[in-house]
Amino acid sequence: MRSPIITPKKVRSDAVLKRLPQDKQDSIMEYWRTHTAKQTVQWLKEGGITSSIRALSLFRAWYLTRKKYDERETRILDRLRLYKERDPSLTNEVLTDMGEYLFNEIAIDQEDVKTWSVAQQVQLKRESQTLDRKKLALELRKYKSQTAKATDVVKDNDLTFEEKEAAMKQILGIKS
Repeated sequence: MRSPIITPKKVRSDAVLKRLPQDKQDSIMEYWRTHTAKQTVQWLKEGGITSSIRALSLFRAWYLTRKKYDERETRILDRLRLYKERDPSLTNEVLTDMGEYLFNEIAIDQEDVKTWSVAQQVQLKRESQTLDRKKLALELRKYKSQTAKATDVVKDNDLTFEEKEAAMKQILGIKS
């Protein structure tokens, strides 16, 4: 059941530091803990990676935010696994709802308005998609019903052309 609660945005192709392998990103952050930003940029340059203090600062903010989300997600998924072990009858839909609830609780407890806001937007999009699917299903049922009725009208040899035309207009909701 590895489905991210909040999916991160795709990394831009020109974001050199963000596109590095995880172990290299970790080593950059580790190096930076004991050196200045300027020294870290120089160290990266010596390793063949061109960057700037600004790019390094943006990378740091992104890295720490991603780590925070990963830690939250791990905590939530661990808790959900425990719930599933305790009650195997829980469906994925129920577990997803529980995960979103837990994620929101953590964001609220930590007063992380941005995370809470993103989670709410995801939930609204999911609800909108659910409504769209229901609307599509209704339209499909309506189409099938109209098709069946229209077929019956066409096959009814007891009706005149005018009666068939009137019946078809009624089926399709066309006013005369």
